[in-house]
Amino acid sequence: PNGAGKTTLFNVVTGILTPSAGSIRFMGKDITDCSVHEISRLGLARTLQIKSVFHGMTVRENLWIAAQSRRGVFRPFTGLKACRAANERADALLEELQLTHLAGQEAANLSYGDVALLEIGIALATEP
Repeated sequence: PNGAGKTTLFNVVTGILTPSAGSIRFMGKDITDCSVHEISRLGLARTLQIKSVFHGMTVRENLWIAAQSRRGVFRPFTGLKACRAANERADALLEELQLTHLAGQEAANLSYGDVALLEIGIALATEP
């Protein structure tokens, strides 16, 4: 129901908000004071209701950018090894999510369901 605190709960668990009391534990570890990035690296990630895809880019490009972002937003092109890893991750996610047939399609032209799958892929591409 509206106003039940679902969004607040997710924001606290993922480190976007700091709890005013108590602590947050994940897999036995206290993550209360961890940054959003530290929490993401522990395996907690979320998608937002606001669409997070680049509509002018293809499905594969969206996944590739997300895979590269794991290495740092301002260091996307850190070498051939990183590019290969991002290519492999994007291709693996295309197969996993059964989006291979849409790899070259611009995100703007996807159905609502395919956009939702792409958003899941983007979240997974960061290897949370």
